[in-house]
Amino acid sequence: LGLLPYGIGDILSALFALLYVWFAFVKIRSIPLALAIINNSLRDVLLGLIPFYIGDVIDFFHKANRENMQLVRGFVEGGKAVQSVLLIVLMIVLIIAMIVLLVSLTTWLIHLIGSLF
Repeated sequence: LGLLPYGIGDILSALFALLYVWFAFVKIRSIPLALAIINNSLRDVLLGLIPFYIGDVIDFFHKANRENMQLVRGFVEGGKAVQSVLLIVLMIVLIIAMIVLLVSLTTWLIHLIGSLF
């Protein structure tokens, strides 16, 4: 999915994480676990947005959904999954910044190519 342009594939793959978030909130009733899953998914989206398919290669090795399952298993088996809300906010800010940079880069390239002709 990560090969779909404009981050669409990364966002679609992040939607799969909603199942883990729902499970953490509704079935396990753990806010720290849900925050850890959200943080992991946002990190996956951020890595996938790195341009020129570099993000896709990194994303291929990251495997966010596998890590989410390990977080759930670790929590159920007695471990704790504690992540800071500040990290989630930071990931959201970085994702927005990456999207703005990608749009700016695309616009600049279009103008550059247009000025050549």
